[in-house]
Amino acid sequence: MSERTDPSAPASREVLVDARGLRCPLPVLRLAQAIAAHSPGPGPILIRLLATDPAAATDVAAFCRMRGLTLLESRPAADEVGGHAAYLVVMPGQEGDGAGQGGAGSDNAADNRSR
Repeated sequence: MSERTDPSAPASREVLVDARGLRCPLPVLRLAQAIAAHSPGPGPILIRLLATDPAAATDVAAFCRMRGLTLLESRPAADEVGGHAAYLVVMPGQEGDGAGQGGAGSDNAADNRSR
């Protein structure tokens, strides 16, 4: 059985951020740099962050919440080979009309009124 895909659906891009060996707050800063370096396109961007710092578990979750990103997966160090944790963060793709770009807690209506 073959997997069905929608040819008109935009493909997602994947980015790997290796923050193993870095201490707080560097794993989250590396994640933020990766997000800034990859402009939103037609499809979502999947960012896999590898980190050995135990504080990254709470830091990454809080960062995603504040930025309106989705933390799709969080695997503790015990589940990963090499003793690092892995986090999969989804940065939404850009829509043609700009919808969905504000993230959690944004007020797009206020932004549009000021233009």
